Amino acid sequence: VVDDFAHHPTAVGLTIDAERLAEIRTDRARRLGGNNRRYRDLTETYDGLDAAEKLHKRLGCPVIEISELSIEETAARVIQVVEQRLRAAAPAS
Repeated sequence: VVDDFAHHPTAVGLTIDAERLAEIRTDRARRLGGNNRRYRDLTETYDGLDAAEKLHKRLGCPVIEISELSIEETAARVIQVVEQRLRAAAPAS
């Protein structure tokens, strides 16, 4: 199913610095009262990001680095990339 999206104009990958993601996960686990060490573990975080990078390459999609972006900034960039890709994929009139 994932390969159905390969090179699709609306496919956009997101990536984040591993230490920033681990920090977010630690904060989230604290707020939710969880103690899932694997979820917060930096090694697991790196593994997840490596898997995401492989998927991005397989899909051939653009990737946006979001370590320092707010959710609003991330959404705006995703929309911008998708709109650009849709225009580029549209048949010439």
